Amino acid sequence: MTQVYLPNKIPTRRIALKIDGKTIDRWTRAELVHDMGELAASFELTVHDDERAKGTWEWTTPAGDGEPMNWGRKAEITIDGETWLIGWIDDVTSEAGEQGGGYVTISGRDKTGDLVDCPPDPRGKHEYKSIKLEEFAKKLCAPFGITVKCDVDTSPVLDKATVEAGETVISALAKYAKQRAVIITSDRVGGILITRSGKEKAIDEIHFPGNVIRVRATFSARERFSDYFVKGQSEKNGGRRPATAALNVSEEPKDDPPEQKPPATDSPLDKPGGAGAHVMGHAKDPDVTRWRPHIAMSRTQAKDVDAQKQAEWEMRTRRAKGDKMDYSYRGITGGPEQKPWKMNTVAFVEDDYAGLSSEQLIAGVSITYDERGEMTRLRVTGKEAFDLQPVGDRRSQKKSGKSKGGSKPGGLDGTAKPL
Repeated sequence: MTQVYLPNKIPTRRIALKIDGKTIDRWTRAELVHDMGELAASFELTVHDDERAKGTWEWTTPAGDGEPMNWGRKAEITIDGETWLIGWIDDVTSEAGEQGGGYVTISGRDKTGDLVDCPPDPRGKHEYKSIKLEEFAKKLCAPFGITVKCDVDTSPVLDKATVEAGETVISALAKYAKQRAVIITSDRVGGILITRSGKEKAIDEIHFPGNVIRVRATFSARERFSDYFVKGQSEKNGGRRPATAALNVSEEPKDDPPEQKPPATDSPLDKPGGAGAHVMGHAKDPDVTRWRPHIAMSRTQAKDVDAQKQAEWEMRTRRAKGDKMDYSYRGITGGPEQKPWKMNTVAFVEDDYAGLSSEQLIAGVSITYDERGEMTRLRVTGKEAFDLQPVGDRRSQKKSGKSKGGSKPGGLDGTAKPL
């Protein structure tokens, strides 16, 4: 059975797209997504395909003149006239029936999408010594015209930062960001930010029942483990072998090596090959009481302190990501100032249904306009989901002093802007 697309009768004019300076603001469907699980923010917009339609059906009356919208063009997304994203159109999909009524769907990402897809300049250097993470990022991002900002201390310097063959820019940066327990996010307008999670307050609190109309909660142990091990190799162990390591036929046979002694304890760290020849970090999740080990290999030359930090980071982030809440908010702006919600901000959440009353991290924001009207979906997780620092009791923090319900969502308090 053929699916019939039913567009909105009234297109939104709050969300606009500029293509090479031309503004289009009559979208019948729109979705804008910025999530910490992806570097680049994305957009997908659907509109009546007037330019193609007027060349197909004589009776078509176009809304305006211009060229058909094609991939590769620079795109600027605005909400209520303020820039939300600057990037490129990746895909254009047209759809029409024999009775006319053609539509075009345009999707793309902000400029940092190129860092996800492409390697650093193959003609440039692939190894840097004694360099800070942000300086390494600037060198890799410069050919793409993408700026780099850093609002945290990434010390100490990286002894050696390398780009592996075929590695993308973001992959090369992420392995060292993980070592320093920082995150790399997009500013959506042509740059990346090296930061830590939750440095900024959200535009409003989240209350259910209250200012959000729906909640979907997931509490999962599937990706949680009892013990986290991070193995690596130090620079000393990973360097060149001494010249005497080569076979010498003139040497007398050596005695057999002494028999391995059993480990002093049952700890994996005491077993042969554990912490002796290799650098290893170890962290435990006290909530997981059965033996469920997880091991990760450090992709960089590591020291004991680096491996330990990575192990603790693995444990805390997986623990926090196990609890996920999605809140549906009516409107595309909120708070007293009626601004769009932002990813990587901290909001106080009071949810009677999920039994939650604490500050949480907004890890993802999805702004949509479709047949249901204006909606914002907030993906909320524990504050420590992307942070090195522990956050104590994540479910019993002090309640906010604000009245229950928070600010009314856009469209419900009489201040909503017209479509």
